[in-house]
Amino acid sequence: MYKSKAYKRNDSATIEVDNYELRRLILESENKNFEELQSKNQDLHFEYLDSELTKKTGIEVFNKDVLKTLDLYSDSNGYNNAAEILSDESKFPGIDVVRFGETINVFLKRKTFESQSIIKSYYDCLDMYRDYYQYEEIEGAVRNKVEAIPEEAFREAIANAIVHRLWDVNAHIRVSMYDDHIEIVSPGGLPDGISEKDYLEGRVSILRNPILANVFHRLD
Repeated sequence: MYKSKAYKRNDSATIEVDNYELRRLILESENKNFEELQSKNQDLHFEYLDSELTKKTGIEVFNKDVLKTLDLYSDSNGYNNAAEILSDESKFPGIDVVRFGETINVFLKRKTFESQSIIKSYYDCLDMYRDYYQYEEIEGAVRNKVEAIPEEAFREAIANAIVHRLWDVNAHIRVSMYDDHIEIVSPGGLPDGISEKDYLEGRVSILRNPILANVFHRLD
């Protein structure tokens, strides 16, 4: 710190650190993640999360013991940010989806999925994908489902965008749909400790939001 400003070393230079990064560095020094911090909103409900967990895991009673098991609630701090992100009242950014026409100046459809559980936004995003990239084709007496873009790849990319984004950045995940490809932008750069080369070669994986990742893992 110098004259109320924070700095850090970057290779051979010293650079100023903005408030966002300073907050992350402080959390990192305490071995914490943003998703673990206490949520500002403690009046949360989880009907959608309850429904999905019941379908996927077969739980019979959804209560605070379940939320504690998922690391979404503690007696000392109440709900954390991860809990709010998964809650029905989430005020965190969602997913902004645009289907373009022949050029980027032509918007065929635009939907922003927000103010709801991020799990619901995930499924809403999948529904929009299916409207544009899946259709049925009849060959002889057989009706075949055709995927212009593989659903498995799209599902994985959206899940990763949610699980690995920086949630303290006030920006939506952006999904741009074109005739022959889809672009997905997730707020935040590479985590500290991983280079672009490491990322592209898939040699290192750093879990940025382990609580959210665990919930998504339990929901397959």
